[in-house]
Amino acid sequence: IGLECASTFHLAAIAFDRYRSIVDGITYKRRRTFRSVFVKVASLWVITAWMLMDPIMEFNDKTQWSGLEEGYCRYNTSTKWVIHIVVGMYFIPATLLIVLYTKIFLTIKKMLKRREKMCLPVFSSESPCSSYSGIVQRNSEATFLAERKAARMLGFVIGAYRILVTPVYICHLFSSMVTVPKRLFTLAAILVHTNSGGNPVIYAFCSSEFRKAFADVVLFWRKFDMR
Repeated sequence: IGLECASTFHLAAIAFDRYRSIVDGITYKRRRTFRSVFVKVASLWVITAWMLMDPIMEFNDKTQWSGLEEGYCRYNTSTKWVIHIVVGMYFIPATLLIVLYTKIFLTIKKMLKRREKMCLPVFSSESPCSSYSGIVQRNSEATFLAERKAARMLGFVIGAYRILVTPVYICHLFSSMVTVPKRLFTLAAILVHTNSGGNPVIYAFCSSEFRKAFADVVLFWRKFDMR
């Protein structure tokens, strides 16, 4: 549950990062240092740990586990736990994801319309500034296309998240009111793990930067061999 919660918060953080990169690309990228990224990632794990404190404390309540056979695993179906996990670990982050991605989509759409209306030839072909203007234009275009591709990749990830993760939270929600079949819970859990395993595949398929970064992490010893 903790890793699932952290994964959801990280998706929201990535969506926010994409949104800021598109809306305020140059300024935001200058501020996005290793230290700032480290602080944000660490904060996500602190929030995740805080979210899990109350459920962990409930494990000390022996009454909820009475009547169970040794070695038998059962989902906690108490109303307090269900509200905590469904609202705090799903609906709030999922709503944030939808809002951010909607803003990203609308911003890209607005920027595309603005680009179509722009009058590009400002300098004459003989002007010494025309070559510089062309370089700036191409760099800006390349940056925008890269951000749009990253936003599209994020859309695939969020779409897969909503489709594969929602069933398990629906099961948790109804488990406090009715008995949910164990097989249904198991199937929902398999979908969650499929989502977790599929995210890196989507990232790698859509982003060459992710493939390079992943290779750098896996083959980190090559950096030491080159020295």
